[in-house]
Amino acid sequence: MTDEDRFLNVGEGDRTEFINSMKNANTVRKTKCDIGLFQTWLLATQNEERLFSTIENEKLDQYLARFFISVRNKKGEEYEPDTLKSIQSSINRHLNENSETDVNILTDKNFQHSRDVLSAKKKDLKSKGLGNRKRKADAFTQEAIDHLYDRNLLGTSNPDALINTVWLNNSMHFGMRSRQEHQDMKFGDIEMKATSGGVQYLEFTERQTKTRKGEGSARPFAPKMFAIADNPRCPVKTFKTYIQSRPTGSLKPGSKFYLSILPRYHNKGHDDFDTENTNTWYSMRPMGKNKLGDLVKVMSEKGGLTGRKVNHSARKTTVTSLLHSHVEATTVMQLTGHKNVASTNDYSSASLDQQIKMSNILSDIGSGGKSVCTEPAVMEKQAVNMIKSSDIDFPNEDNLILADMDLQAIDNYESSTTCSKNDHNDKTFIVCDRVKLNNF
Repeated sequence: MTDEDRFLNVGEGDRTEFINSMKNANTVRKTKCDIGLFQTWLLATQNEERLFSTIENEKLDQYLARFFISVRNKKGEEYEPDTLKSIQSSINRHLNENSETDVNILTDKNFQHSRDVLSAKKKDLKSKGLGNRKRKADAFTQEAIDHLYDRNLLGTSNPDALINTVWLNNSMHFGMRSRQEHQDMKFGDIEMKATSGGVQYLEFTERQTKTRKGEGSARPFAPKMFAIADNPRCPVKTFKTYIQSRPTGSLKPGSKFYLSILPRYHNKGHDDFDTENTNTWYSMRPMGKNKLGDLVKVMSEKGGLTGRKVNHSARKTTVTSLLHSHVEATTVMQLTGHKNVASTNDYSSASLDQQIKMSNILSDIGSGGKSVCTEPAVMEKQAVNMIKSSDIDFPNEDNLILADMDLQAIDNYESSTTCSKNDHNDKTFIVCDRVKLNNF
């Protein structure tokens, strides 16, 4: 091989394409959508034809301030506060990548006005009830997981339950973060090993992903999943069952880990499967990303679980369960890959047990020591009737004062204070002139 054949010929376009290929696809899609929205707003309401990356800072700051006040979704409704903040981040990301000058609308003094307007706008939206919608994933409780096993939505009795259980075990024991990690996962990423005492365990080799990359992103130790003797739900035993259910050709290190269920097993009931002589349940075709991304949601809906259960619930269950069991936060971080303790604390909230205990303490004090408090463990097993907010008559609070809302400051910043509706077809804007099994 000559020196010329040894090296690839890389052009400018190849370098740019390589950089873009390593970006998170969802981030790229979100950024493209948001900058398109801002650019459309500029043309439709400000008659501004220039690309916003070429507009001078002072003028861009004024445009951003007006945009944050006037932009609406396609239904003509206000955006959620966090959505406006994410649009600001998308615009800043685009400017960092495309502007000829070093511009940062999140920190630069030249963009203080638009930041103040966005802050005020978020407070205004929250005072109107936006941003109060519960979006955080709820962790699984032991009772919920046991219920899913009882309903054959978890376990080894059928291909759907088996793939759900393998996914849940991987997510919790290996501290996996995103759908992309599961999607990129290969069969060879998990290796069967044993301790000097003969206890079998699975060890996960982490891959770099587009959601976790760069120096120092690898965890301090390779995550492990240990076998539990005499436990019918042993995660290692479940993994072995999954291996037996895969086609022989899919047991190569480079094969995709999550496989699609064979069509003949679709919509089969629990009695249609021979669990003592497990057949091949899966095809060579990888599981689709959408099905992989909705595993928890579909499983929870079939099981009738309450609360917001999504794939991220597994990660929250990992952090919450370990912290509530008094595992040091710094140790939990080494499993989950969090960068700081504050991040792990964001995942953890008081358990029902803890909430009952706190309420009992306060009730005892509030009643002058007359309460007969039931132990949390007893109360948690009782049927708890959750009262919906819609069943309660709240007092009318029309006189609530807007928290620190002072958009009038804009009047002092720009000369014109005239606001008018823009008569465009999509009714999107209100124009303000100010405005990732071997070796057994």
